[in-house]
Amino acid sequence: MAVKNPSQKNMVVSVMMSMPNFAGWELKATGDTYIFVKNGEAQQSGIINNYCAVALVMGSTEAKDPRLLGQFALAAERIEGARITYYSAFDAQGSGSEVWSSFAQTGDLSNVSQSSVDGEEQAGAIAVKVTLKPGEQKIISFAFAWDLPNDYRNKKEFKKYYVAPYDIDGWDATRIAFDALQARAQWSNKIDQWQAKITSAQNNMPGFLKT
Repeated sequence: MAVKNPSQKNMVVSVMMSMPNFAGWELKATGDTYIFVKNGEAQQSGIINNYCAVALVMGSTEAKDPRLLGQFALAAERIEGARITYYSAFDAQGSGSEVWSSFAQTGDLSNVSQSSVDGEEQAGAIAVKVTLKPGEQKIISFAFAWDLPNDYRNKKEFKKYYVAPYDIDGWDATRIAFDALQARAQWSNKIDQWQAKITSAQNNMPGFLKT
């Protein structure tokens, strides 16, 4: 996302992203829809740093539904002059004061890295704070990735195709998020090329398939 300072004074801007930990939940069919059955017993969270980003990673060591066995990652890209802070696990059914009290006052989170908390619905958050000079604009980038490799068709278990360059056990969400931040321009260009074959005016496919 782009943040810009239209004023004549320095401006401090903070952006926070938060997400629940879905890993380890159960997915149940109710008619034509699916619902999540929440279960936080085996959930684990943590923070991983590398040279390009900081990632909040969430997973579960157990899952009643193998389709939800794996990890989720929310990564914030490092940019010059930015401060990245985090809170790895809090009770999403609580007041949220662990996150909001510090963020509302300073624009920072408390840099708490804990693996889990009590509760069926756990969540985590990560924030980026930058100082903008008058007229300055910066791009703050986040990547959300999941590594849920198990799929079932006709009562058979399969590994999803995307795992080919990654670990097949569902523990590479952070690596996928870091790769997305570094290669996003290349990936976006390849997606545009792939979709152009369908959306092209020379393609005789029905219009509803092109939208």
